Amino acid sequence: MDCSQDSVTAFQLEEGTEATPYVPYNSLEFKDEGKNLYAGNEITINGTYSSNTSVNLGSRYLSEGTYTISLTNSLPNNCYIYLGAGGSIAYSIRDKATFTLTEEQNVPIRLVVKAGTYSNFTTKIMIEKGKVVTDYEPHQQQTEYFPLSERQKLYKSSYLASNGIHHKRKQVVLDGTETGWYTLANQTGTNTSYFCIPKSDMKKASTLICDKFINRSVWNTDEEGIQSIIDNYIRLRINTSRASTVAELKTWLSNNPITVEYELAEEEIVPYTEDQKEAWEKLRHFTLFKGINNITSTANAKITYVRDNGLSDTYETKRNVKENHYTKIETDSQISQTTDSIKESVKAINEQTQEKLATLELANQSLEFATKRTGGNNLVRNSAMINDNNFWLAHAKYPYKESNTPPDNPAEGTYWYCTANSGSYIKNQMYVYNSVGKNQSCQEKHC
Repeated sequence: MDCSQDSVTAFQLEEGTEATPYVPYNSLEFKDEGKNLYAGNEITINGTYSSNTSVNLGSRYLSEGTYTISLTNSLPNNCYIYLGAGGSIAYSIRDKATFTLTEEQNVPIRLVVKAGTYSNFTTKIMIEKGKVVTDYEPHQQQTEYFPLSERQKLYKSSYLASNGIHHKRKQVVLDGTETGWYTLANQTGTNTSYFCIPKSDMKKASTLICDKFINRSVWNTDEEGIQSIIDNYIRLRINTSRASTVAELKTWLSNNPITVEYELAEEEIVPYTEDQKEAWEKLRHFTLFKGINNITSTANAKITYVRDNGLSDTYETKRNVKENHYTKIETDSQISQTTDSIKESVKAINEQTQEKLATLELANQSLEFATKRTGGNNLVRNSAMINDNNFWLAHAKYPYKESNTPPDNPAEGTYWYCTANSGSYIKNQMYVYNSVGKNQSCQEKHC
């Protein structure tokens, strides 16, 4: 490749036949976008077109789901936009259209300008999740990357947390140098021999993954396979032509090492490197946009993100789920967080006091919580919001009174929402009346 200096800013080599958005080498990407998923510029049509002209408007990598594309001004003179090769996804779009993707894919976007004369016509495009067209918002995007060390891997169910990378699975290479192999003569078949080796950190009856042997029953069978049954042993059945004794097995493995992945009896925590600590802190202080956030992640992580209005949201990202969209109702990949003020959040939660609150765990200045499914609704209840920017959301488990000054003669345990700075009381804080300490904030009382 012959390129002038500084002409190439980023190069990516990946498996497959379709290019995906650039990610730095050996890194995990965390991307947050606002409601509008289209990152292109405003469209301007001006001057005379002697023939119909097709214009490339770029492309967008979208996950499986339903989307709406809309324009701020309808295209004139039968001009139109189409999505996908030859309009395979949506065709003849002049003002809006809804389309559904059955799988994750790159969506090309093209504009067809009909022959004619135009005078500075302009319009803007918005692509959003769902079937309803909402008010236009410009595209917003912010991205952070988490670097992995050379040869460092993430396995199924691995995730990032405040104290390091957590693994629930592990890989081991068996190359004949390990000790502990033994054979069971009564399990030797006509065609195969049976070998076992213990792994002290392996979960009993673990599901095994191997690069050279299929995970299937090996007890009282006579075909090659690998399995863990009721204990923490790797059990291997191999053709007798390859090995019939432990010595022969080790010799064969020395020339044909196998990689085996297994479940761990206890999670393994790998501390972060200095670069990873720095990246984690950036992720932990990620400030979300107001309104809808489309969070893209290539890793599992439990992170408390801070909104620009001061609220904190705890999101569990899913590895290889390209788009995690957050709207008002939570499904398996949708978390409710669109509130724009602390006061509104308190009211919204307080209106549904019949629901049990989420289980809370405060650790390392980051709030982690589990949600409880009740009455068919799985709503996130952020009953206490605390972050290192000193923004917090009150307990909201019980009814409360709100005013600029403390209520007169409150009953023991009365909750009061302060709506204006008043003496030592701070606006937008929730206080609880205590006959010993008088009014205390929930933060002070640890409620």
